[in-house]
Amino acid sequence: MKKEKKKNIKLAWKLSGRNRQDDLQHKIGEIEIINKNSENNKVLIVYGFIDCDGAESIDNTILLDANYTSVMGWYNKENYWSDCGVYFQVHKPSKIDNFEQQTIDYGAEAFENGHSHIIYRR
Repeated sequence: MKKEKKKNIKLAWKLSGRNRQDDLQHKIGEIEIINKNSENNKVLIVYGFIDCDGAESIDNTILLDANYTSVMGWYNKENYWSDCGVYFQVHKPSKIDNFEQQTIDYGAEAFENGHSHIIYRR
């Protein structure tokens, strides 16, 4: 019985490691993305969020220094004050004209459709 339990523990440990991601490797990947999209030591951050009332803000842009500390510092600060989290992508600053800020009020759309208790995102 003891041998079987030890075997199960080893198998569980092996399986749990498959979904585990190395934090250092993840950070290196983020740094590579920032460096790849850097122009004149700046990167363009395109971000969006949904507030607690169901309004989504899409394609907001901000220029930041092209280093990991600036980007993740901005993200942590923005995400701290956000109601439902912030999502973002890193782009080259020359692509700033490709993005136009939009706001969609899903709460108002749901009310107009007669389903004020359900919010559908596109």
